[in-house]
Amino acid sequence: MEEEIVAIRKEKEAAIKAARNEMEVLVLEKSMAVQSQRAINTANLLSVDACRDVFKTQGQGGNGEMKLSSILDTCKRPLLFNVCEDLKNFTGLTDDELHERLTRKGRFHFEGEHLFWNPSSATELALDYTTSVDYLFANAMHGVWEGAINKVARKQYEPVLEYSAGVGNNVLYLAKKGIKVQYFGVGMVEYAFAQYRVWKYGLEDMVEFKKPFSAQGGYVFDPINSPLPLDSSLGSIIAMDVLEHIPKYHHVVEAMVKSVRVGGIIIENTPFANNKVEDGKEDLRVHVSNGGVTMVEAMGPKMKLAQSMGGLEVWEKISE
Repeated sequence: MEEEIVAIRKEKEAAIKAARNEMEVLVLEKSMAVQSQRAINTANLLSVDACRDVFKTQGQGGNGEMKLSSILDTCKRPLLFNVCEDLKNFTGLTDDELHERLTRKGRFHFEGEHLFWNPSSATELALDYTTSVDYLFANAMHGVWEGAINKVARKQYEPVLEYSAGVGNNVLYLAKKGIKVQYFGVGMVEYAFAQYRVWKYGLEDMVEFKKPFSAQGGYVFDPINSPLPLDSSLGSIIAMDVLEHIPKYHHVVEAMVKSVRVGGIIIENTPFANNKVEDGKEDLRVHVSNGGVTMVEAMGPKMKLAQSMGGLEVWEKISE
């Protein structure tokens, strides 16, 4: 009888030990699972930061990341018309948040924005420019090139159309001089900001805003036929740092030529990419090449090069 009791006791002790071991295993597995999940979550956070770091300047579109000291000096220039203060008031950003964007730091560079969306067609590229936020801050640093813009600051060149006018620095400069000017740009955020500035400075009577939609363009997105009248009614057109962003840019130039009157001028600064894309591929880079069409060929026989100023060129219409 005593032997049976001992055997039963050992059996129960063995069962308890087995149960305890099983519980310990379950607890251990649970603990390992929690730690593993934490590690995965940490890895995910790191991978997000790593991914964000990918979307930055690639050295293909203008300046890379800029120094804060340079930005702060640029903000003080009178021909930017308090643009940094205007941006702060328009966006509601803090100084630090604004400076991150103005310095084009990391993902705040417009090249990073382009790289993220990776447009696969000309229409997607146009949408990229239309919805861009980073260009608002990048173009804010584009001051007025007085030597060039003063050429159209005369009544004989009214109305002046600025094609892709950015944050409106040139537009404000001309309007303050009493010149009738038209603003055109596809970027919706820049467009709203430029309107805000024109309103703030009381220049609504001097500035007309052109949209990429019009009755003339059939109320569809058309950045050529909507803003450009094609009837020789413009005195001048400013196209600074824009044509190099447009695949088959010569179609835009052809419409510009049709839109200015004889004696009118087109001022353009166009830093095309020097290298072409592979044969058969559409050029959808931040800066496209001229596609084998020189600016002389794009302007055609009705235009003559009147002046060249360090990359900026002034073209005069000599015949209809």
